Amino acid sequence: MCSLRSEIVNEKFLEFNILILCLCGNIMHTVCKRSQVFFL
Repeated sequence: MCSLRSEIVNEKFLEFNILILCLCGNIMHTVCKRSQVFFL
């Protein structure tokens, strides 16, 4: 029962991490596009 619970928690945590990564990726992409000169 405990291991099953931790698996569910891990799954939710992974989904959350992917969501955060996608958001961060979108933000970074926008920042990079807006400040290409800065990165060059």
